[in-house]
Amino acid sequence: MCNNEIILFKNKSKKRKNVVIVIILVISILIVNLYMKTDILKSKEQLFWKYFLEEIKKTTNIFSNERVKIYNRYLKNSYYIKDSEFSISSKYGFIKPINVEVSEKGDNIKKITNTNIELKYNNKNIQNSSIIKDNDYFIIKNDYLTTDYIGFENKNLKQLAQKFGIENTNFIPNQIRQINLIELFSITKEEKNHILKEYVPIFKKIIRNKNYSKTINYKDDEKCQIISYKIDISEEEAKELIIKILKKLYNDETSLRFISQKIKLLNGEDKYCDINYIKEKINGMITEFELKETKGKEFISIIINKDEKNVIKTELVLKNNRTISIQIDNNQNNIIIKQSDVKNKEINFQGIGNIINTILDSISEITYSTNINNNKNKVCVDIMFNLGIEKIKFNYNYVIQIKNNVENILEKKDIKYTDVEKIDKELYRNIFEKVHKISTLLSGKKY
Repeated sequence: MCNNEIILFKNKSKKRKNVVIVIILVISILIVNLYMKTDILKSKEQLFWKYFLEEIKKTTNIFSNERVKIYNRYLKNSYYIKDSEFSISSKYGFIKPINVEVSEKGDNIKKITNTNIELKYNNKNIQNSSIIKDNDYFIIKNDYLTTDYIGFENKNLKQLAQKFGIENTNFIPNQIRQINLIELFSITKEEKNHILKEYVPIFKKIIRNKNYSKTINYKDDEKCQIISYKIDISEEEAKELIIKILKKLYNDETSLRFISQKIKLLNGEDKYCDINYIKEKINGMITEFELKETKGKEFISIIINKDEKNVIKTELVLKNNRTISIQIDNNQNNIIIKQSDVKNKEINFQGIGNIINTILDSISEITYSTNINNNKNKVCVDIMFNLGIEKIKFNYNYVIQIKNNVENILEKKDIKYTDVEKIDKELYRNIFEKVHKISTLLSGKKY
C-alpha cells in the first residue's frame, strides 16, 4: 500500500471516528433531554418525587410568591384600611346565620389601629365593639360589658382573664399578636433547599422501591389519560420515618431556627421559641414513638394524579379510609382541600376542647384564594362542615388596601378610658359577672 493510500485510509478512519463521536454526542444529548424534559426514562420513584416536590413548590408559591412579598413590604410602612367579614350559615337552619363585620384602619408606621366590630345573629345586630390599639396598649369598649372604654397592657393576659372570671385560659394567649400569614408561610430558597436536601433522602432510604406504583386510567370516554403515582407507607415504616426525621431535626440548627422563628410569629418571645426547649420536646417525641407498638398494616398512601400536562390533585389516603385531596391552581391563586369519607361521629359541644375536635373532624372542604391587584389584596377562605344531615358553611374574607393617608385614626391620648388596674369595684363586679357567665356556658356547664 502506497503512502497516499495509507494517508487516505487514515483520513477515512479519522472521519469515521469523528462521525461516531458526533452520533454518540447527539444520542447523549437526546437522552439527557428526554430525561430532563420528559418522564420516559424515569423510574416510578423518581416520577413520584418529581411531581410531589413540584406540588410543594406550588403550595408555598400561593402564600409566598414575589408579588405577595413586595405587597407585604409596602404594607409594613403604610396607612391602610381593611374590611373583613366572618359568617356562619347552615343548609337546613340548624344554626341561625351569624355574621361578624369588621372595619379597620391603621397606621403601620406608628403601629396604631382602630377597629369596629359588629356582631349579627339571624340578621339582627346584637353587639358592637370598638378597639383602639396604640403600640402595645389596648383600649376596648363593648356594649355588652360596659359603655366605658377599658384599657390594658398587652401582656399577662391569662392572669387578667382569670381575674375577670375565666377559669379555663388554655385558649387565651399571654399576648395578643397580629399574625402575619404571609410571613408565617414564607420560606426562603435557601431554607427550602436545605429542608429538601436533608429530609427527602430519609424518605427515599426508608421507603423501598416496591412501595411505589404507577397506574393509568381514562376519563371522558377514554379521551383523557390520568396517570397516578402512588406511595404506600406502613405503620412500621411511618414509625421509623418519623423517628429518623426527629433525630435528624434534633441536631439540625438551621431547621430548628426556622421552626423557632415561625413559633415566635404565633406566640411572641416565650419558652416555646427557645431552641433548647424545642429540642427537649423533640427528644420526648422520639422516646414516645420508640415505645409505640406498630402492626404491619398500611398507615398512609400518597397519590399524585396528573393528566398529560399538569398534576390535577394530590390525595392522602389514611388508615381509616379517610381521603384528603389537595388541588392547587397557581393561575387562580387558590387551594382546595377536600376530606371525604367523613364519618357521622358523635357531635360533642360540651366545652371548647370538644367543640374544636368536633369541628376539625367534621371538615369536608376548605377553599383558600388570594388576589393582589395594585394596592388591594383580597383573601377568601370557605370551610364546609358535615355534621350528619346538616351542612355548615364558614366564610372569612377580607379586602385590605394600602393608602397614602387615612384620616381620623384615634390614638391612646385621644380617648378617655380607665386602665383595668384602676377600675372601681362596682364596674369590676359587673364585668366579672358577665364574663364569668360566658366562660361558664362555653365550658359546657350550667350557669
